Amino acid sequence: MKLAEDDLRSILEVDPKNLMAEINIAQLAIRSGQEDTAEATLKKAVAAHPTVPLPMLVLASFEVQQGRFDDATAAVKDFLGKSPGNPEALTMQGYILLISGKADQAVNTFNEIARAQPKSPQVLLLLATALSKAGQTQDAAQAYQRALELSPSMHAAHLGLIQLALANKDEGAALAAAQNYAEKQPGPVSAQTLASTYLSLKKVKDAEDVLLSTQEKYPNSSTLISLTRLLRNRGEAKRADTMLAEWIDKHPEDINVRLDYATTQLQTDPAAAELQYRAVLQAQPYNLGALNNLAWLLQKKNPEEALPYAERALKIAPKSPAVLDTLAWTKWLVNDKRGALPLLERAHAADANNGDVAYHLVLALDANGRHDDAKKLLTELLANNRQFPERNQAELLSTKWQ
Repeated sequence: MKLAEDDLRSILEVDPKNLMAEINIAQLAIRSGQEDTAEATLKKAVAAHPTVPLPMLVLASFEVQQGRFDDATAAVKDFLGKSPGNPEALTMQGYILLISGKADQAVNTFNEIARAQPKSPQVLLLLATALSKAGQTQDAAQAYQRALELSPSMHAAHLGLIQLALANKDEGAALAAAQNYAEKQPGPVSAQTLASTYLSLKKVKDAEDVLLSTQEKYPNSSTLISLTRLLRNRGEAKRADTMLAEWIDKHPEDINVRLDYATTQLQTDPAAAELQYRAVLQAQPYNLGALNNLAWLLQKKNPEEALPYAERALKIAPKSPAVLDTLAWTKWLVNDKRGALPLLERAHAADANNGDVAYHLVLALDANGRHDDAKKLLTELLANNRQFPERNQAELLSTKWQ
């Protein structure tokens, strides 16, 4: 990422107002956990291009992701002051209202846009979503239908119509909508939607039949993953494993299936999981899931080997509690108890309800001479009856410390 950022900054030296370079620098900062840098870069881009929607949209989306809805709204409002009626800005305004729980106001905004763009299925989809959130189910269904008249293959509209019927406990309407989608737009996506609808209605065999039939007609990894997960839930793990292994033999480049297969083997066959994660990392050296899970597996037998994988994962996801915990515990296992503590403190701050992280932090606090803090945290951890894999060890430690 450092090389990419250097290249982008070189572009800006030659062309200081290169919009895409500014936005890409901000996105690199977001991915590396430098939110302040990202925000400052995006605001600079907005100021440099006050009537271009893109930098404002990226900034508003960033603020939404941070939960700062007022800041996102302010960014859109400022842009609309310079470009009144801009449809992209109005759409973002409606989206912010919707995601922040102001469904009625979002309906008004999307109705306004729909009047100006009556032939836009995307706008009708947003309107339907807002109407559904506002409890106006009949109007929502009509908006979904209008969107599908304009764009019959629009997956989100089909899915919205089905989910609306399920929420209203109209099982017949939900199944009819899913079957109509599968009939009119045959293929893996509609078939998986139909299978998912069957599962929502607890018709497991029907869902399995749909997925099996679809995989025969349109073999693809997404359907296979859905099918094997269903089989696994039905207690047919061996059959699921065989199907995944055979697919990997025929499609060794399929990263998604490798990852899914590896995840299913983490507890039952660690060696098989390790093999798959190593294969994934050969093709994608910065695959976060493979890095973190491989490090977790290697901890048990060779923490020194696990360390570089865990460190690389943290560079990609510096705020992830799971990644922080993996690296911290790897450091613990190589006897770097001092290095483990700040990582565990960050992980616990990000996910205070994670029992494993809390227990690891208890051990690290105690090992670094903070016994009172460790004892207090252990008491809090055990008091709420939360279940986690190392609870027995935590209870034994509590008994020892009493």
